[in-house]
Amino acid sequence: MAYVAEKRFSNTGEIRDGDHRRGGVSGNRENAASGGAMVTLLSLGIPGNGGDGGWLLGAFIIHDIQPGPLLISKHPELCLGTIASMYIGMGCSVILNLPLIGFGSRSLKVPYTILFPLILLFCPGCVQSQ
Repeated sequence: MAYVAEKRFSNTGEIRDGDHRRGGVSGNRENAASGGAMVTLLSLGIPGNGGDGGWLLGAFIIHDIQPGPLLISKHPELCLGTIASMYIGMGCSVILNLPLIGFGSRSLKVPYTILFPLILLFCPGCVQSQ
């Protein structure tokens, strides 16, 4: 939905991720991908991808909960709690991200020679040592 809305309000009628414009949709795409992974996990017991659903599948197996088609009928509180937590997470994401849009767009003006050492300082795990 975010992609269609962004395309509709675009001046050129097209959206390209990564061109450093103010109206990017990459964050919305990532949030939508995690929900899609949960649909297949909760209904079929198959994680949509390893990053989003695989950890929850492992947690189910550790706690002797059989993932699959009967998961929703045998453990409705678990499924509804998972779905409710996703809604709460999306709401918190909107509340936290809307005020920070200006800060994020201003941070793109920081020169690379200053930005790269700051990234190394705050995210040392992002850079793998050889």
